[in-house]
Amino acid sequence: MRLYRFFASARELKNFVNEKEGNSNLQPIRIVVENDLSEASKYTDKKNCALLDWDYNDQNAEILIAYIKEHLKICPRIELWRAGIGDKTEAVIKKCSKNILNKEKIKEIWGKDSFDETACLVVYNS
Repeated sequence: MRLYRFFASARELKNFVNEKEGNSNLQPIRIVVENDLSEASKYTDKKNCALLDWDYNDQNAEILIAYIKEHLKICPRIELWRAGIGDKTEAVIKKCSKNILNKEKIKEIWGKDSFDETACLVVYNS
């Protein structure tokens, strides 16, 4: 089953790409706004979604936390989804404030490279 990681929001999300540019420890991150919501709509009613393509490490988790906090300046909440394409199981949904969002929470939702369960972390302003 293919792993599907994405952001969902009521407000427009931004594309983001970081490249290695000489930093051999940096793993690329790509956040790409998704125009076709046919898959995302199976999990969320939000009309703005962006795919996440990355490999977990602590430095990349910090970059994602900064991206999330920046988005929360224009929107009260953002959803971080982990799903398996074609999976029909009920999602495990957790919530946390942006003030307690940390690398461990990012690792829990998006740190694995394989699918185990559908899950969502809703991060909100506080």
